[in-house]
Amino acid sequence: MARWRGFAESPIRMAVAILVILMGLATTASWGLPGPVDAGQTASPALAITSPGSSPLAETSYWQYLPLVAVLLSDDPTVTPTPSPTPEWTIGNVVCNSIGAVQVCAWVSNPTPTRNQDLTVYGRLLDDGTPRPGLPLHTVWHYKSTTPTCDATTGPDGEGSCTRNIGAATTGYDVHVDVTISYNGQTYTVTTFFTPS
Repeated sequence: MARWRGFAESPIRMAVAILVILMGLATTASWGLPGPVDAGQTASPALAITSPGSSPLAETSYWQYLPLVAVLLSDDPTVTPTPSPTPEWTIGNVVCNSIGAVQVCAWVSNPTPTRNQDLTVYGRLLDDGTPRPGLPLHTVWHYKSTTPTCDATTGPDGEGSCTRNIGAATTGYDVHVDVTISYNGQTYTVTTFFTPS
């Protein structure tokens, strides 16, 4: 019942199915179910289509339309979805702070990197929603025993990034990264983090 209900709720599929059937009927001059086959005879096709005043259409049978009708009657014709590409990194740990019209955000390329893997920290500054390029960006990485730094400059989209290899960082220890962007004589800081796995 669900199949027929779904078919009835799709006027376009119903119309196309009916049209296919009517096209077959319109070109049929005579319908003949196969009768008994006498000795020496060859069985004829189940149902041949002939146009008025012409010979039977070569290799054509009304039944060849049935697969199309069956697809139209199906509840949901099979459609193979195109898989989305798998990103190389998982962007995570996005943190944003707003001071007046200025918003500064920071995030990492991979929230759970493995040891000795490269990791990128991003920072972005918007003023009233407008990206601000050419701003100095300074990052401080707070490992368990060291605090290395990395510097960059924001681009046309207001984003800047620093990439470092995390080396033999302590597994399971949250490494906080301070991202500071200088703008109009002030500094705006936001902190993101990652956890080596």
